[in-house]
Amino acid sequence: MSTIGECRRRRGMLLPLVMVAMLLLLCMSVALQQVAWRSARSARTQWDSYRGLYAADAAIVRAVAEWRGDSMAIIPLGTRLEWDEPDADGWTTRVSLARTGTLAVVAHARAQRDRDRFRRGEGRVGDATRIDRTVTRALSLDPPSLPLLASVTLLGPGTLGSATVDGRDRLFAVDPARDDCGPLRDSASVPALAAATVIMRDAPTLFGATTTIPVGDITAYGARFDNGFAKVVARAQPLALTTLGSLPTVRWWRASVITGGTSVTMEGSSRYVGLLAVDGDLIVRGSLELDGLLVVRGAVDVSAGTLILRGALVARDANARGSSLGAGVSISYRPCLVGRALVAVATPRSVPFGVWNSP
Repeated sequence: MSTIGECRRRRGMLLPLVMVAMLLLLCMSVALQQVAWRSARSARTQWDSYRGLYAADAAIVRAVAEWRGDSMAIIPLGTRLEWDEPDADGWTTRVSLARTGTLAVVAHARAQRDRDRFRRGEGRVGDATRIDRTVTRALSLDPPSLPLLASVTLLGPGTLGSATVDGRDRLFAVDPARDDCGPLRDSASVPALAAATVIMRDAPTLFGATTTIPVGDITAYGARFDNGFAKVVARAQPLALTTLGSLPTVRWWRASVITGGTSVTMEGSSRYVGLLAVDGDLIVRGSLELDGLLVVRGAVDVSAGTLILRGALVARDANARGSSLGAGVSISYRPCLVGRALVAVATPRSVPFGVWNSP
């Protein structure tokens, strides 16, 4: 009997050992499961991180492919143009574009996804992790290449009456909506007039040099103008004169092109801010006040009208009809207005570039 009782007592001692072994197996299983969950979570986080990086990068690629030239020109320096791009997988990408220089843009895209909201929507247990990836690109704006050799560039013969042409970049009343430079100006200046031939009449007022373009350079500058003008026309919006012979009221800093056969005659009073291209001769018999850039494929005749231009003027005059600037002409060089007018027809390129600036 004693032997039987001792055997029973020994069998009872195995139960705690079995329970301890089962507890150890349970702990090992929980630890292995926790490692598996952490690995899966880390892999998912890494996948979402790369997905967010690609989403932000793709948003910048789309912004460059669908470039908004007029929208970029209308906003002052430092002001952001922003919009959101939602995705079906729960991603939201905010894209912002800001001009940091006249022809320099910083593109920024931020892709986000709230994993907690996304996973609960799928009926799964999730955490409060938010994936946030950003991509920043520096873009340089490449405008059409036009031969802007002076405040007034005439690739043909020109006649000056009592006109006033200023090639200096002088400080005027600063308007942030128009001027990118602000009160700190560049001390550089350009010639007041560059033309194939010049005839002076009635003692014009010129601030800056008057240069004659060599005959051998006229052809090269003409080809450069034709190439740049074709790009301007392709990227600008068509514009028609009103019945009064004046320009209609349009949004500032848009690029517009007027096509009127061989010549365009302005007889009313017009005000324009931005880039204005004329596909033909331009005859001003009324008044035209323009801040920006005036590009004329033909000749310019302002002998009986008024032209107040703050920016620059370039005329092709391939048929050598001759441009005439009379007493009602006042043209002053404004490089920042010219540069901002070109933003509307410039194309972005993501390549290394350099910007020199001095306070």
